Amino acid sequence: MRTIPGHGLPPRGSVQDRVACEMLLRERRREVQGQIYLARIQAAGLQIPEKIFRLWTTLYTMEVTHENYAPEAVQEKERALKAFEVRGRDEVVARARSFQRLEALTANDTDMRPLSPEEIETYKRRLRKRHLQTVK
Repeated sequence: MRTIPGHGLPPRGSVQDRVACEMLLRERRREVQGQIYLARIQAAGLQIPEKIFRLWTTLYTMEVTHENYAPEAVQEKERALKAFEVRGRDEVVARARSFQRLEALTANDTDMRPLSPEEIETYKRRLRKRHLQTVK
């Protein structure tokens, strides 16, 4: 942290301390804005989606302003990571289900061959039996 030349750090809560804190905050904001300006030019050239760019900008701002180390920020990041993990697991399960459905729909050689006379007779018997049950 910068100090006032010849005096060291000002006493906590004094006017000089508030001025020094404000100077530090303004310096950090200026640094962040300069970096965001350059990053926006690069993002336009690389065609990075705005949503991702805003996320990266927020993370960078939090790092420069030391908000990353606040307990609320840490908890929020942990919640976000858990949500990403759950969404990833859900996608894997959904993909596995769709592959199972696809396997059930696929036809093999035995499905495409014509029925033998015995199989035809078996189906006819079943249909007659079902018809007699519905008529009663």
